[in-house]
Amino acid sequence: FLLERGEIEPAKEKFNRILEFEPDHAQAIFFLGEIAFHHGDLERALDMYNSALRYDDALAGPYYRLAQHALSQGKKKKTRAYLLSELRNSPENTELLTSIGSMFLSMACSVKTDQGTRVPPPGHSASSDLDHAVHCLLKAVDIDHAKLDTYYFLGVASATRGDYEDASEFFAHALELERDYAPALQGLVRVRLYQGHYAQASQYLDKSRAIAPSDPLGKRLAWEIQWHRIYAGIEVLGKQLASHLKRIQSRIPKRRDH
Repeated sequence: FLLERGEIEPAKEKFNRILEFEPDHAQAIFFLGEIAFHHGDLERALDMYNSALRYDDALAGPYYRLAQHALSQGKKKKTRAYLLSELRNSPENTELLTSIGSMFLSMACSVKTDQGTRVPPPGHSASSDLDHAVHCLLKAVDIDHAKLDTYYFLGVASATRGDYEDASEFFAHALELERDYAPALQGLVRVRLYQGHYAQASQYLDKSRAIAPSDPLGKRLAWEIQWHRIYAGIEVLGKQLASHLKRIQSRIPKRRDH
């Protein structure tokens, strides 16, 4: 309660006093790690998290913090292991589940296949990351139906899987909670692009840019819409030319061999 009220020094004193009598009190060690973390003393915080786990490897919290650090270092294998260990504690906190889901999602979406797509192939480690992300996010929604970020990340996960209808619904849910939520509008831009609905994509982009005019993603999405339209036009033209050539070839008399 002291930490929740922002009374850092009294909380620090309390936890140190606990450790004087119980040096192996894992939760007190973890909270001292949290205090160090919020003061920017990352090295001490990490040491406290690992120390807490040595005394209680089922303690909620330390694995999550260690996963955050591992992900910031680009160490996906460690991140994945820490997150799975945290999930074994069956967390019921919506914010924690949403954050864990978003971390799994960031690892899944960073994958590039030979075809240049972000959807990981079956059996790839990122495919399981995507499954874990969806599991965490759906569990978070079951606990709290009004969590904006949870619906947004579910939209991203669904779009990554190619489930564009589900993605549209999740982004729409986010906009029901906050109609000026630019990330959800930007998500809908990409979904409509993938579906080939360029006019709708432009409409959603205009709305998002009106809300966040300085967001650099707006310019990038505008370029993507233009590129998709050009590519679609070239594709149509190519099909027309192929059809025209086929008609011409059908009119040419077949040569007879003598």
